[in-house]
Amino acid sequence: MFSFPPDWNNDQRMDVLFAPFRDNRASNPSSWDNKVKFWSDLVENYCSSHRSVLISDSELQKVFQRKGKYPRCLDIVLSEMKRNGTIQLLKDFESTHSWSAVSLLRKSISWSWSLLVAPSPPPNDVTFVVLSSIKKWSDELLTEIWSRTADRLAPCIVTQTELIKITEKLFKSEQDLKLVLKYLEKEKKLTRHVHSGDEEEEVIYKFANRNETSVQSVTESEMHILRLEQSAMLLGTQIEESSALIQRQDTSARSLVREGRKAEALKCLRERNRIRKQQEHKLNTLSNVEALLQQIREAKTNRQILDAYEAGTTAYKSILKKEGLSVDRIENTMQELEEILDTANEIEEAISRPVAPAGEEGVEEFEHELNDLLKEEKEFEGLEACLANVHIGQPDQLPSSPVKPVGEEKKAVAL
Repeated sequence: MFSFPPDWNNDQRMDVLFAPFRDNRASNPSSWDNKVKFWSDLVENYCSSHRSVLISDSELQKVFQRKGKYPRCLDIVLSEMKRNGTIQLLKDFESTHSWSAVSLLRKSISWSWSLLVAPSPPPNDVTFVVLSSIKKWSDELLTEIWSRTADRLAPCIVTQTELIKITEKLFKSEQDLKLVLKYLEKEKKLTRHVHSGDEEEEVIYKFANRNETSVQSVTESEMHILRLEQSAMLLGTQIEESSALIQRQDTSARSLVREGRKAEALKCLRERNRIRKQQEHKLNTLSNVEALLQQIREAKTNRQILDAYEAGTTAYKSILKKEGLSVDRIENTMQELEEILDTANEIEEAISRPVAPAGEEGVEEFEHELNDLLKEEKEFEGLEACLANVHIGQPDQLPSSPVKPVGEEKKAVAL
């Protein structure tokens, strides 16, 4: 919704803004530039809120009328906007965005545009294209097309009839739509294809997809898919209409039976059965079309999967080649690793083996000596135990001379 800025209610401020520009900008460049910016922003906001891409001096004079006064500076404002590329003369825009297209609207198509089209400017009035509005509504149209055709097998492709229905509430007039389409074609976001049908020619529009920098031409397979999808939509609509007719004939037959008008009721039942048979035929046809579309959808999915496999394989081969990886190299490396580990184990065992100091006895000799000491220790303990049990008499009872051991006496006698 268009609204005027707060300064619009300031009489003193608006008197300055409504006044003509001074002849020389150099006298007060800041005031000049601020005034141009105020009116330029107001013009662009007006076009944006009214979904229009065209302006003229006469139209702006009427729109910006305030308390019976008209702005007397718009001629300079429009000249400045044209100089800095904000607007462009309509004739210049059409010459740089030439498009020898058939008329968008057919005589058989009625549209509410006729009620919304603004009055034509006077013959001597100059019409401009607001480029910011052109860009904005071009983006809006692309977004709408992406949303409407996201689930289709041939996305971003619409017929002329469908395009008109989609944009009926998006643009103010047919001319605005034409200018936006010309702009999209100039930016390589749109291409047209004229299809010669059985009855008349039909224009097909293909828009650039969300991730495309430029649109591709309509292919033959896309045309076939479009035809199938259109047939499916048409059959679906006809089946719904048939269901309504069947219900209507059935209701009428019941009502006529209650009134006693059996002949007319019988006629309604026959008509109901006829429509029902047609509906069954259309249901079978729709089922076949949908099955074919599903096969195409699965084929595209399989192709995408295959493409992903191929891309992954190519990437993997590239990485192997770049990094110098091969089976022979890996086997050689693993063999060298095993040899190095074996060598490391041998080194570890050699380092951990105990080594006797030079000039010292071995461990076994120490063990024998230790066993001998333990044996002597046990014998000594046994001797002490025996001595503890021997009774020693008084000193006066001791013999006057030492008693020789029995063994020594025998030894002396023998001598």
